[in-house]
Amino acid sequence: MAIRNGSVLTDFNATAALRAVEDRVGDDIFVCGEFTPDDFHILYVSDRALDQYDSETDVWVVGDVIHEYMNVDFLERELFNELYPQVTETNAFVTYTDYAAIIRVLQREEGFYLSVDPQAPVSEIVNELTAILDQ
Repeated sequence: MAIRNGSVLTDFNATAALRAVEDRVGDDIFVCGEFTPDDFHILYVSDRALDQYDSETDVWVVGDVIHEYMNVDFLERELFNELYPQVTETNAFVTYTDYAAIIRVLQREEGFYLSVDPQAPVSEIVNELTAILDQ
């Protein structure tokens, strides 16, 4: 059975953000969470993703490992803003793999993590999430 938790970590409405992505791509979401430089919280894990782990605890352990690298997003955001003079704001990072597109949208010192099918409309998802996080 899928894991579903309410938002507890961020000031933006992470639950509404997840709902918006679900409305757009349905079952193409694998994992979703919210994060800060210091912590993370899993909002959703699909049955398909959960089947790859022995227990829900294992999902949280992997989430903890992934979170260690999410802090790089906050640093890279500053780097991109410095490297490209025309850039005034870097608000998202996307990584494509053979399994999933991994999306991280940032707002100040908070973020929204999402893994979806690589064929999902990533640009539209990022635009919609950015608008929600900016509210």
